Amino acid sequence: MTITQRHPLMLEITKTIQAPVPLVYKAWTQAEPMRKWFGCEQCNGVEVWQDFRVGGDFEVHMHLEDGNRVTVTGTYTEIQPEHKIVYTWTSDAPESPAPDTVVTVCFEPVDGGTRLSLTQVDFKEARGASGHAQGWDFAMKNLKEILEGNLMGNAKSALDLVRYSYESGWEAKNADVLKEVLHPQYKGVMPGGMEIVGFEGAKACIESCDFEFQSRDVQYIAESDKVVRIWTFVNAKDESKNLRMAELNIVKDGKIFFTEAFFDCSTMNCEDK
Repeated sequence: MTITQRHPLMLEITKTIQAPVPLVYKAWTQAEPMRKWFGCEQCNGVEVWQDFRVGGDFEVHMHLEDGNRVTVTGTYTEIQPEHKIVYTWTSDAPESPAPDTVVTVCFEPVDGGTRLSLTQVDFKEARGASGHAQGWDFAMKNLKEILEGNLMGNAKSALDLVRYSYESGWEAKNADVLKEVLHPQYKGVMPGGMEIVGFEGAKACIESCDFEFQSRDVQYIAESDKVVRIWTFVNAKDESKNLRMAELNIVKDGKIFFTEAFFDCSTMNCEDK
């Protein structure tokens, strides 16, 4: 991590996290994962409320070990999904005051992970900037440990790594998640000969069959660095027409490659697009 204070009334922090941008962005922008990493070193509990949209407000309560509470409030002023967030930030922490400051967070894909950059400006007192630099440093270390720990440190096998990837990101209904996890040479073959290649092919298949991006009744079969995941696309209009899929995953050097998928859509009328 790099912490820079080129001016006593601002701070810059940069950290590289070995996790894909969608996971880091989700952890930063959704209340439930935020509760797991957000807060300063003296914090032993966090409450988060947010209306995550441009013009929406947020409020965070950090419960400290001494029984006191610090409240942070603000408004989202710019949101570029999985790229940049800007929001106002007012903290009532007496030791590190921050009335009407502005926070900018950027998410940049890099080899093997995400470069996370945070800038906070418009502090009125130098102690506010230095105190927040320490707080952000602690919080971002937590975030890094949680994401990398789940992805790598706690992954005792290829099976654990694949399972965590799906549980953390794959359930999102935004099909763009596929861009981060599908190998460019991903191939799937539908009954009847429809071939799916790469992100665009997989996305077109899902859209053509009116599926939601969910999975149910997940089964894993693991052998060395190969994992087969058997799961279900859920039809948004008629669950009796759910699509079963068997997918082969290859794990190498801590990276997940989705290489082949075989579909059983005997109950579906999937149209080639």
